[in-house]
Parts: sequence; C-alpha cells; structure tokens
Amino acid sequence: MVLEMKCSICGQQCGLFKSYHEDCKSAMIMAATKIYSIINRYENGNLACGKMEMIELIKNEPLYRTYLMNQISGKDQIYNNEIILYVEKDVAVSEQKNRCTMVRTGYRWERKPVWNPSSVLLSDSADMVFTDKAVYLLLMGSSMRYPYGKIVNIGYNDEKFMCPPEVFFDVKTTSPFPHRFFVWNKYQKEKAEKVKQVLSCIMGYKYMQ
Repeated sequence: MVLEMKCSICGQQCGLFKSYHEDCKSAMIMAATKIYSIINRYENGNLACGKMEMIELIKNEPLYRTYLMNQISGKDQIYNNEIILYVEKDVAVSEQKNRCTMVRTGYRWERKPVWNPSSVLLSDSADMVFTDKAVYLLLMGSSMRYPYGKIVNIGYNDEKFMCPPEVFFDVKTTSPFPHRFFVWNKYQKEKAEKVKQVLSCIMGYKYMQ
C-alpha cells in the first residue's frame, strides 16, 4: 500500500509526490501577502496599529489559520483562547538580565543589593509565535509567554562585523536594569527584520535603532 502525502498547508492528503495542493498554496500566498501589506502600511506610517486588521484577516482565512498552526512544533503551549497572527521559525534567542544578591558592605556591614549581569543563550532554533494577546518563545521542551502589555521597549541592532542583525525587546521587571531578549538568525538575516516589523506593527510601538 502506497501512502499519500499530506498537504503542508491544510493537512489533508494531496496525492503522491506532492507536498501541498495548488489551491491551498495560492490561498496561503494571498493571505500572507495581505498580512505583509498591513505590516508595510504600518511601517510607512499609514496605520496606527495593525493588530486589529491582522485579527480580522486571520478570522476570515481559515486555511491560513490552519497553516500557521501547522508551523508550530509546540502547539500545546499556545493558549486555546488566543488567535495566532504570525509565526517565525528557527531563530536564536538569548536572555539578558541582572540578578540581585544581597551583600554586607560599609563599616556597619549593612546588607545592600548588588546586581550582576547575566546573559544566556536559550535556544539557537526556537519558534517565535505572535498571537492577539502575547508573544511566545517556544524553546526545546519549554516555552516563555509575554503579554504585549509586559513589553516596554523594542529595538533593533544593524549587522556589524561578524555579528548578524538582531531585534530585542524588554519586559517589565523590578530590576533597575533591562530584562532583555535578543532574537536573530545568522544565516537568514532577514528574520530579525521580520520579527521587528511584526512585533512593532502588532503593538503599535515604534522601535529604537
């Protein structure tokens, strides 16, 4: 018995030696083009915030919703009541923050906080999922979720000598120092640009450079 291949877009059988239905591919390309049109309008200053337009588009494109869901390796990590708006696969993610330890200083030996910087590579092949409520970092066997209301800053570093371009965002913290995540891909350098544009468009937040 010969097993037929399943369409990578709709998940249904599509025949031998095929990875998608032609109709599914055309519909997916059309929906993706509309998404990028919303992002470009925001980038060009013709849209205050693109999130609501993206939500309405996704709601009316069930095939594209299925396609986005099929792109996610850790589907069970995404809240069921959230709408997936965009997925960026295979990005490297690092976390930078300052950890506090209490030490005794001064002639009175008073306990005072000392902040020590810490930077950790969380994954070199993570999935970044944008929903209508939060951004997810899907790591190997774990996930991190940050509601957009917890993100206080977005930035972008251009490509430098031996370093690919990277996007970063800061989340709320009680520390006087930023709690920052960096996202990049050294082989597909356009991924950082896409993440920057999508996150900025959804939040209606202009990034710093």
